[in-house]
Amino acid sequence: MKYTSRGLRQRGAKDQWEATLSHTDPVTGESVRSYHTISAKTRKQAERKRDKLILDLERKSGTAGSSMTVREFMDMFLDYKEKSGTIEPATVRGYRAEARQICRWLGDVRLGDLSILQVNGWMHDMAEAGYAPKSDAKPFRLLKQALKYAMAIDILEDGWCHGKDAIDFIATDEDGELVFVSCEVNANTGEGIPDEHPDRRAFERMAVAYLSESDMESTVVCFDIVSVLIVGESRALLRHHVNALNPLG
Repeated sequence: MKYTSRGLRQRGAKDQWEATLSHTDPVTGESVRSYHTISAKTRKQAERKRDKLILDLERKSGTAGSSMTVREFMDMFLDYKEKSGTIEPATVRGYRAEARQICRWLGDVRLGDLSILQVNGWMHDMAEAGYAPKSDAKPFRLLKQALKYAMAIDILEDGWCHGKDAIDFIATDEDGELVFVSCEVNANTGEGIPDEHPDRRAFERMAVAYLSESDMESTVVCFDIVSVLIVGESRALLRHHVNALNPLG
């Protein structure tokens, strides 16, 4: 990831400088500005430290790979979020608490080996440990955001868990019986609402395929806009809804 200097000025206390940098957010494609405090006695020293900061930031964003563990990648992702200067310190603290929940179950998994079944197991284990569904949702959203970042910087293959016809989340309910599968029907709208009416047959094929692999006789498969109720090995019923985390509400 490339960082560009947008300004350097002396601020507040003596020997304190503020460096303004910009970079393109790999997820949104937007230009993001960040502000960094540098300690230096002269402008020339401040410029050298700014240039070193840029090299360090670019090096860190380029050292990630699919061989990293989920724990290592989450640390790198949250460092990126914090140093980008785009979120508040309290938000960072909340993210790190959620990352600890993720890493308690998935931390030692190699990023390139992370699978939907492992995510399913994590959500099931959280439910078994007494976490409420709303408590599950926050760390899952953070993991999903981190995986989108991994795809944007080419650590994971694009479409691993995002995009039309791609399952991106499986979780059991509190009793461990029903299985919900969330799928974004269109990766380009940003709101989870498809540009076109979703293809019923495509979703039915996905749902039936999942049912056959899971060896379950009956389950609910849930999409951001479309719910598919599996009623047999070859038949599925479709209905619209908005909230993928509350499909029966």
